[in-house]
Amino acid sequence: MRVMTDGEQIQQSLTDAEQARTEHRKLGEQVALLEQQLAAAHQAVGQARAQLADERADVAKLESFSATRIMAAMKGDRSQRLDREKAEQQAAEYAVAAAEARLAQIGAERDHVVRRRTSLGDVGAAWESALTAKEAWLATVDPGTGRRAVDLSTQIGRHQAALKELAEAQQAHGQAVGQLQAAAAFLGSARSWSTYDAWFDGGFFGDLAKHQKMDEASARMRAADVALRQLATELADVAIAPVGGLGVTDLTKTFDIWFDNVFSDFAVRNRIIESINRVGATLHALGDIGQQIAGKRTTAEQEIDRCRNEREAILRG
Repeated sequence: MRVMTDGEQIQQSLTDAEQARTEHRKLGEQVALLEQQLAAAHQAVGQARAQLADERADVAKLESFSATRIMAAMKGDRSQRLDREKAEQQAAEYAVAAAEARLAQIGAERDHVVRRRTSLGDVGAAWESALTAKEAWLATVDPGTGRRAVDLSTQIGRHQAALKELAEAQQAHGQAVGQLQAAAAFLGSARSWSTYDAWFDGGFFGDLAKHQKMDEASARMRAADVALRQLATELADVAIAPVGGLGVTDLTKTFDIWFDNVFSDFAVRNRIIESINRVGATLHALGDIGQQIAGKRTTAEQEIDRCRNEREAILRG
């Protein structure tokens, strides 16, 4: 029996790994389809059980001393109606049994396919291991091509690291946007109370409500400032210019809570409006940054796909 050379063994390992990866993908598609069928089967069982409950209730009405039974007895068709309702109940029971059997069948099939897919192990790791072995072997027999494969591996690793950094930046971006949106909502509420207080003399309780909203907005803006600083750190890792912090200070409570001072009320309202404008401008800037992060992620993903395809084409040959 002829013994395979190192190159043939490596190529066979690569072929086996590719076949396993293909089977894994197909089984995954089967699992997804069976999951959809399983959800529909669950719904069908629920509907069949509900119908059975209705039919049992109809039979119970005719068998008990109910208004339904009395009316049926007076009409002289109680026996016929009871037989018909029992027949419908039996049909509903059969429908429930059939639906439950279908559900069990699909569930068993789904579990079988999942076990088959699991038994294949980590096909991604096996595939990469086979590619790496081919890459190392190729470097000894065709240095030029081997260097190109190694260079592509390096590029893939670099882009994957960039994707990780971009994912962290995207998470920080989402937190900053959420905090700013919350601050904007509280500021809008504070502005409404301030306007009411300035023009309609909201009194002591109106002042309390206004300042409570202002305190809540201040807390949200401080949280947003923290989130923006965290975002700036993450953006530095992905070479995107950050948004400056809000530089938030407490919205100073004025003494109009004790004295009727319309000028003070208007001053507070102006501070609130200024804060709303700053938050709005920051949210607008964050929108641009979000697009930059998404664009960089798309580029990195495309580069990873390109490098992988070229590397696999080299190593499959």
